[in-house]
Amino acid sequence: MAFQLESGPLDEATKAIAEKELRETPDNVKNGIEALRKLIE
Repeated sequence: MAFQLESGPLDEATKAIAEKELRETPDNVKNGIEALRKLIE
């Protein structure tokens, strides 16, 4: 089994999937990054 990671910008379809299935909204990303920074301090 193999997979490939793409490191370029996301297209609109991929962004829609991330927002719908992962709740990957700008606010959630910001809050998650802030929480992670607090954990690693």
